[in-house]
Amino acid sequence: MDGFERTVLPIVLHASGCQVLHASAVLFPAGVVGFCGYGGAGKSTTAHALSKRGLQLIADDALAFSNDTDATEVVPLPFRARLRATDAAWLEKRRASVRLELAPHGAKLVLVFVLCRDARLRSGPRFTRLSKADAFRAIVPHAFRMTSRGDVDSKRAMMASYLDLVDRVPIVSLRFRADLDHLPTQLDLIQEQVEALSTRTK
Repeated sequence: MDGFERTVLPIVLHASGCQVLHASAVLFPAGVVGFCGYGGAGKSTTAHALSKRGLQLIADDALAFSNDTDATEVVPLPFRARLRATDAAWLEKRRASVRLELAPHGAKLVLVFVLCRDARLRSGPRFTRLSKADAFRAIVPHAFRMTSRGDVDSKRAMMASYLDLVDRVPIVSLRFRADLDHLPTQLDLIQEQVEALSTRTK
């Protein structure tokens, strides 16, 4: 079942015109916030930790979206939570439960963080709002690639979808130390960023 949810369903959604990003996501009052990055970047850990603060976890590793309306909307996709053993043990010490639910229909994607663990950092997390060109280069490597080599039309459609995504949704680079002891501070700053976005868009 896990393989079906993580492989087959994304392919079906892609065939119907949706795109799927390797990302976890949490539902804030302002909308859906995604966390993408390479393996081990902390996508699941960050989203799970935020859900421990009372937010709703709506995606883990696969975030489906559509640009068919004026806003980029998240497409509900069944999932199962997966965490590395060390991260799961650390989060287990936080007694609050995790809210794991499907994304509500029509939920808007309002912000995407591109995560990168950086052992060289000697200070706190670094947030950088990316230009559209930099955002496109940063996020496309994390797209589910489901087209064959010769399928030029599908590749063009995928590129167009991601160009639309970075045109509509702020993309923020988040570099942080690979140290779970700093995670609470990182979560505070993420929530401040989302709140600031919500205030600007009201």
